[in-house]
Amino acid sequence: MTSHPCLSGASTMKSLQHFLRRFEAFDESCRDLMSTCVQILLRHRATVITFATGMRKLHTQGSLAGREEYLTGYLDRFLMGRIGIRFVFNQHLSLFSEKHRMQDPSATGDNKIELGSRWVGSIDADVNVANIAEDAASNASLMCNELYGVSPDFKIILPTKQTAGPFTYVPSHLYHILFELLKNSFRATAEYHEHSESLPDIRLVIVKGAQDLTIKISDEGGGIAHEDRSKLFSYFYSTASQPLSLNDEDFTDIDRAPMAGFGYGLPVARLYSRYFGGDLNLMTIQGYGTDCFIHLKSVAEDATETLPSFNVHEINKYKHGHKDWIRHQ
Repeated sequence: MTSHPCLSGASTMKSLQHFLRRFEAFDESCRDLMSTCVQILLRHRATVITFATGMRKLHTQGSLAGREEYLTGYLDRFLMGRIGIRFVFNQHLSLFSEKHRMQDPSATGDNKIELGSRWVGSIDADVNVANIAEDAASNASLMCNELYGVSPDFKIILPTKQTAGPFTYVPSHLYHILFELLKNSFRATAEYHEHSESLPDIRLVIVKGAQDLTIKISDEGGGIAHEDRSKLFSYFYSTASQPLSLNDEDFTDIDRAPMAGFGYGLPVARLYSRYFGGDLNLMTIQGYGTDCFIHLKSVAEDATETLPSFNVHEINKYKHGHKDWIRHQ
């Protein structure tokens, strides 16, 4: 015996209604998740600055004497984990939220359109490194000008012999790395040549090779003593005696941090460099200047995520004072 077509149609309609109710509930859950992600990101914007301020006060009081190396390792692990979590949140928002979806940064007004297949969430498959470098240098120059009334010029050098093909990366990560390093270079140059009639240029050389994309930032800011090189990536060392800012209340997160003084710029920039398998190194000549080398993977397939491991083997290494946990991954 077959069912009446009307009864069959009614059953189908009920099934569709049930599906639509479930879909609406799922859609609402997705919106709730995105809203929660945004709230969490905003809530923890000031985490790095809060850590930096608290650690600086404790260090000034002498409460951390003898524990600097252990705490540097702890902060490396904590902050690298934070970079990873924020990347996942931002990636989800970029993929599924219209408000946070990546758009063509060079377009304006009604011409501002989504980039389609060029972007995967917050990852740009064809990063214009020179444009990001110019943006970071311009902002660092403005900050330097506000504090010192003068700022050195900068030059971006692109050697003609480059490996062809696009460079895939997270533009916000690259900007952060460059901005932190350039702030140091601009400040050092302005201070070291305080009584000079002119300031030497900051030079950025960008080269894409077969395996690496390398950016060299060179300044003539007086350099750093050789004996202090081991302290450069410590969170308790800074060449500035105190945070340099027009108003310390103007910043609430690491992207609005002062010109210098907390000691977090270099170590956090190195963590961002290492997040996708790259690295950051410095060569310095006291009495002359410093060269910073940013090494990033130029082949997207090689740029694997680096995060602190919390298995027993790695935790034991961490507890027993290994200086650089990333080298043991």
